[in-house]
Amino acid sequence: MDPSGVATGGHRGALAPPTPSSECLQQQNIDLLQAHSVIAAMKNEVQSMRTDESWNNTLKAATLIANDLGIDSELREERRKKIPRRLADSDDNEGTHFDVAEKLKVDLYFNSLDRIRGQLDYRFPKELRDFAYLQPAHMQVT
Repeated sequence: MDPSGVATGGHRGALAPPTPSSECLQQQNIDLLQAHSVIAAMKNEVQSMRTDESWNNTLKAATLIANDLGIDSELREERRKKIPRRLADSDDNEGTHFDVAEKLKVDLYFNSLDRIRGQLDYRFPKELRDFAYLQPAHMQVT
């Protein structure tokens, strides 16, 4: 497992869940400051995954897994949707065409990462860190 918390065993690493973070957050002796650090690292990791390079690595890993399982991994083109003649801008009524991989990247991959990041921000706001200093372990008695 690499330091980012993503398992690197074989080609399944790109799709592996970040279990070290989960295990760390479930420890009995973790305090709010440590938990905030783990959550901040998870937010950064999710944000760093929102790149074309990460998408390409994930697509390659998914293709390898599908091939190992004997599943067809070819991305099929969607049917083109005809635009009614009255709405068409030109005489070319071939319809709009999007690259399937690009559509998956934007509609599924990036959208999922954005939702994960949004939920982390919602569930663990920055203000939560301020409460960590109220724990007795962080208070100095003078």
